[in-house]
Amino acid sequence: MMKGLFYENIISGKQVLSIIEKMLIIHFLTIK
Repeated sequence: MMKGLFYENIISGKQVLSIIEKMLIIHFLTIK
């Protein structure tokens, strides 16, 4: 149970990071 929640938190954290990365990439592209 605890391991499952732990891995879910890691996966959701990676998803949040990827969303931020995509937003930054779009931001830099729009500046150029």
